[in-house]
Amino acid sequence: MRKPTRVLRILPLFALPVALLVGTVSVQAQPPAIHVVMVDNSGPGNPPGGAGQGYYSFAPQHIVVTQGQDIIFDNPATSRWPHSVTSITWSGSLPYQTLETGRIFDSSPTMEELVMPGASWALETSVMAPGQYLYYCNIHPWMVGSFSLQSAS
Repeated sequence: MRKPTRVLRILPLFALPVALLVGTVSVQAQPPAIHVVMVDNSGPGNPPGGAGQGYYSFAPQHIVVTQGQDIIFDNPATSRWPHSVTSITWSGSLPYQTLETGRIFDSSPTMEELVMPGASWALETSVMAPGQYLYYCNIHPWMVGSFSLQSAS
C-alpha cells in the first residue's frame, strides 16, 4: 500500500507554477508610455535642423493614445527653462463660453512643481474619458499640444 503523504508533498510543486501561470494570463499588459519632449531651442541643445532661436513647443504636437497608456512629458537637461503641462477646456455654452485651464490635469499647480530641465512629468490616462485634449505651458502660452484618447476596449 502506498503512502498518500508523498503525493501531498509533491502536489504543491506542481500547483504553484500552474497558479502563477493562470494569474499572469489574466493580467492585461499595459501599453508602453508615449514620450513628448518640451522643446526649448534657446538652450544649448538645439537639435540640428531644429526650429529657429526662441521657438518653444511640444514634440510631437499631437499624439494618439489608448486609455491606460501614460504620456511622459520630458524637459531635457539641455533646456534653459522650466515648463508645465496644463489642460485647456471650454465651459458654458455659446455665446458665453469661457476657457478653463488646469481643470482636467496640471503638472504644475504651484511654481515649486514646475517641470524643471532634466525632469519629467507623467499623465495617467486610465481614468480619463476618450476624446480630444488640448494643453499648453502656462509659462510659455504659445507652447500648445494635443492628444486624442481612444477607448481601451
